[in-house]
Amino acid sequence: MTTFSRRAAALADVPALGDLERAAEVSWWGRPETEDADVRHGLEWVGDLGSRTLVLVDPAGALVGFAAVGGQGEGSLLVAPSLDPGARTGAGDALVVWLAGAGARTLGAPRQDTERLALLRGHGFTPARSSFDLELAAGEPLPHPDWPDGVTLRAFDADRDAPELHALVYSVWTDVPGHTARPFDEWRLLMLGHDGFDPALQVLAVRDGRLVGAAVCRTYGGTDGWVSQLVVGRDARRIGLGRTVLVEALRRLAAVPGTELVGLSVYAANTQALGLYRSVGLRIDREFVICQREPAGGEPASRSG
Repeated sequence: MTTFSRRAAALADVPALGDLERAAEVSWWGRPETEDADVRHGLEWVGDLGSRTLVLVDPAGALVGFAAVGGQGEGSLLVAPSLDPGARTGAGDALVVWLAGAGARTLGAPRQDTERLALLRGHGFTPARSSFDLELAAGEPLPHPDWPDGVTLRAFDADRDAPELHALVYSVWTDVPGHTARPFDEWRLLMLGHDGFDPALQVLAVRDGRLVGAAVCRTYGGTDGWVSQLVVGRDARRIGLGRTVLVEALRRLAAVPGTELVGLSVYAANTQALGLYRSVGLRIDREFVICQREPAGGEPASRSG
């Protein structure tokens, strides 16, 4: 039986963690996607690496496992696909036990990764909901944005707009089960504090000087454009604004040189949003299962964290 040494992750591990994540992506999707810059940003977002991360190292010194817990209880888990089945199971068990003890409430798995789903179930993380990634080739036609009367666009300025954008997002975001309310500083680092952020890609819709709709966008690896958050205020709904903001965001992302696809994620149960996204040409590419763990005492884990 393989014995792994344990320690907290460090920023010096970024290249090895990037290799580990890309190996997992190849096993899931057939191609690597994550860049080292994304790994570094993820570690910076986690914060206290000493208490919130764990890596497993094999006898040869190779990093073969990683786990982390975000501030809202979101767990991350990676196990080297190259390990033999017994070692892979042992590494997965060790990491999930640590995650549960460190306060992880949710862990995800691609729908087709039955081994990972069985591992999570075995440690009390049971399927709670699913999410879809929807994508569209950047060269495919998109509708033209049709802005409602009285709504105009405003260029994004972080100092001026970030607080108002955060307030708008979280005035409605947690209406959807599974969405998490994040404090401003955490949200700003997660959404605006990475190499894929470009102020010119952010869509801000304004009416009477007030922000009423927005899309928070980013790029990945120079080839993927992503809408991370799409929001419309309660008093600006049913006028077609959500569709228009979405189309504007996708068109901006598709126009970035080198972009091959654009997309976004949505919870499967959010059927209204799913219908909107499909109506502009986005198609489901992947499904993830989000597993949730009940804390000791049997109370269900909070969805508002």
